[in-house]
Amino acid sequence: MKLFFRILKIVFTVLGGLLLILLLFPVRLDILWQDATVPGMLGFTVPYTNFGEVDSWGWELSVNWQDHIGDNFRYWGKLNISHNQNEIIENRQEPQRNEYMYTKGHRIGSRTLYRFWKLYYEGCEADYENEFGSKFPKQFVGVLRPGDAVYIDMDKDGLVDGNDMVVGTGYTDDPQYIAGLSIGCAWKRLTFNAQFTGAWDVSRLISDVFRRPFANASGTNQGGLLKYHLDNTWTVDNQDPNAEYPRA
Repeated sequence: MKLFFRILKIVFTVLGGLLLILLLFPVRLDILWQDATVPGMLGFTVPYTNFGEVDSWGWELSVNWQDHIGDNFRYWGKLNISHNQNEIIENRQEPQRNEYMYTKGHRIGSRTLYRFWKLYYEGCEADYENEFGSKFPKQFVGVLRPGDAVYIDMDKDGLVDGNDMVVGTGYTDDPQYIAGLSIGCAWKRLTFNAQFTGAWDVSRLISDVFRRPFANASGTNQGGLLKYHLDNTWTVDNQDPNAEYPRA
């Protein structure tokens, strides 16, 4: 793997504090990847080769401050925040039926998911057709009932299936922004420190009991029922069109 960096680094001091700005723009070449465009009829596993290319960019800002009051009391603080982004330039993915199914042009780790539209309600077929200009598609449930999840037929073939899964839905498991704050003080030999960390523009795909009531990694009837499910699931008594979970 090769790395080519374009770096801009600025350091300056403000009123005794140190402000550091570091910008990194690396381009990663010759990444080991398997060529998925090779037909499977060859009869052997395609080896990893150096053809992959990813463009990465980001920045980091760090602010430091330390001072004292008198001879015995000192205090300090440090704030840093960073942003990172990347885009797959070349990975030779196997041919796909639709453009929105390719990972090229997306962030590493982008998920491939169905696009949720709304929870089903009487008369939503006409609303769907008016919004997307295509016939209401056949969903995963044979007979839809109020509260069932309705997904978008991306290729407009009248059927929601694997060809309607879209790359790049939501964020990835890797945060795009990470921030940290550290503060502290000292009086003579007594020291106090505190640290705070945050991250955002990140998604997690929950599983097991967090997504399905009574389900866990070992079965479908050994998990628990979370209060969150009770409060946020569409039910006859709670017909909220914006409910977090469809009809149970």
